Amino acid sequence: FVFGRGGEEAEVLAAAGIQFEVVPGVSSMYSVPCYAGIPLTHREHASSVTIVTGHEGPSSPANKVDWAALAKIPGTLVVLMGLRNIQPIAATLVAHGRSPETPVAIVGHGTTGRQETVVGTLATIAELVSRADVKPPAVTIIGEVVSLREQLNWFEQRPLFGRRVAITQRLDLAQPLVTALRERGAHVLEVPATRWVPHPDHARLDDALRELDSYDWILFSNPLGVEFFFDRFFKLHDDWRQLGPARLGAYGPRTGAKLRELRLQPAAVSPDHKTPLILEAITKCGPVQGQRFLVLRGDSAYEKVPEALEKLGAVVDVVPCYAVEPEKEDLAGDAAVLAKEGADWIVFASGLAIEHFHDRFDLPGLMARFPATRLAIASPTVQWALDKLSLVPAAIGQP
Repeated sequence: FVFGRGGEEAEVLAAAGIQFEVVPGVSSMYSVPCYAGIPLTHREHASSVTIVTGHEGPSSPANKVDWAALAKIPGTLVVLMGLRNIQPIAATLVAHGRSPETPVAIVGHGTTGRQETVVGTLATIAELVSRADVKPPAVTIIGEVVSLREQLNWFEQRPLFGRRVAITQRLDLAQPLVTALRERGAHVLEVPATRWVPHPDHARLDDALRELDSYDWILFSNPLGVEFFFDRFFKLHDDWRQLGPARLGAYGPRTGAKLRELRLQPAAVSPDHKTPLILEAITKCGPVQGQRFLVLRGDSAYEKVPEALEKLGAVVDVVPCYAVEPEKEDLAGDAAVLAKEGADWIVFASGLAIEHFHDRFDLPGLMARFPATRLAIASPTVQWALDKLSLVPAAIGQP
């Protein structure tokens, strides 16, 4: 509803007798200055704000803004879509009475990790913004309130501001990391390397589902295993009690939390995905010799829990309940940005993600094109996949 044709679109709907609802958003005219540390009003600097479009320059026949009158209005002037015309706008304001020393800020890609702010005066801003090569969308703020930015610039002071970080994990699993990075100012690229699908051959899973009452334990390797298992479970069964008497085990807290979301209480939840920790959580519940285990995981798994349980005398059935495939969609969105502009960091949570990412992007080639890029891995157990590519991580997460 501010220079966006919203009113015109609503008029058409009203004229056609179509009911509609308007959901107001947060306008860039005040959110972007806020993220640049610039209040639009301040009792010592400005008591009014004027919002105008700069899409048409002052000399354009299509221009409907009275720039001469605006030059004489006190307070803050916010110009939307004026980046291309900043030189004639500034010159016109000065020609009609505004001081050439009036502070000006231009904020590009405001409120995002790509935000960049150029500060000058009406006399200097056109040259400064051209030199900085600021790209639209951009918001221009003209007035004494710009002088407060030096004190109030909160967003651009965050520790990871300006850093571009590519996250390759499945988005729902990566959300805590994505949120933490954005809170610290990073520009996050969401580029999942793999995708999970129901296993194409569900015969083995169906056999196991029909024999659930024969198992002493059902182990879930990750939250996705929980989802895919119960998707199939309710295609064959219609009652939770058909899950049988088996105790439930979870690899890691997130898998345990996924079971609890379904009102299922796991008997064993390991603090991590390391085999010794998983075994410790299970054996705390009693001896496993002679116990029958159903281990549910993907078709590409590197964990060694089944083998470790068998050494302790357990009988183990390993059943894939989902398949992990490389993401093969054409490069678009964040993936296209990564391929074109690179990133400061690329983060991997698994060796399989590294392999799949390499299939799609040629990881060594990407590193060669963007030599400043650094790699981070979730744990030392992931490093084997980088070793195969002769690449070295700059950061390794620790449990």
